[in-house]
Amino acid sequence: MKNTLTLLFVAALSTSASAADLQIEGLPASIAAESPWDGLYVGLHGGLGAGSEEDNQTEEIGGMSPDTIPLTGWLLGAHAGASFQAGAAVFGIEGIIDVGSIRGTVDYDYVQAGFGTLSFTSTWQASLNARAGFTALESLLLYGSVGIAVAGGELIADEGFSDLTRADTQTHVGWNVAVGAEYLLDENWSARIEARYSDFGIADYVIFNDDPASATFNLGTITGGLSYRF
Repeated sequence: MKNTLTLLFVAALSTSASAADLQIEGLPASIAAESPWDGLYVGLHGGLGAGSEEDNQTEEIGGMSPDTIPLTGWLLGAHAGASFQAGAAVFGIEGIIDVGSIRGTVDYDYVQAGFGTLSFTSTWQASLNARAGFTALESLLLYGSVGIAVAGGELIADEGFSDLTRADTQTHVGWNVAVGAEYLLDENWSARIEARYSDFGIADYVIFNDDPASATFNLGTITGGLSYRF
């Protein structure tokens, strides 16, 4: 009997050691858990963007100028959110704040305002989004999001026949959608890549002759980032 107990004890120790080896060689315990995407997280991201600003300046004051300004630039930002996993499905909410330089310039020639260059710049944007996705692999999440987006915009006119600069700053409110993939690196860290389209809606700018011109802008971005999961 004593020998039998000794043999069982040794066998149990061997099984435990083998299981520990498998855990070390495979995924961390938190990733191998039933719901590794549950909880709060914060992170940083950065990337590039391209889009356009569209306005009705020509309609308002006349001329032969384009009413579209191509936009390009970069952004850096932070994100924070919470997610809940139910089986292979993952649901959550996420807030994003970005700063950067999204900018474009065109030449103008208006009947009532002469000629020069017209620039549009956006240096910040933010959004609040609902996220939903599924775990294609145990540590890989494919997701989509939709939400409300806001951004700052500045329209600047530099007159070609003088040193006069006219500018107006407004806040745009619109919406955005995104798709992305996120991968768990270990029990706390995850990496993501995301494509986002934002339509920031219409705002009125007063640049020439105190007549407001309606302008809207859109932006597509590709970003990569890291998140720390609590």
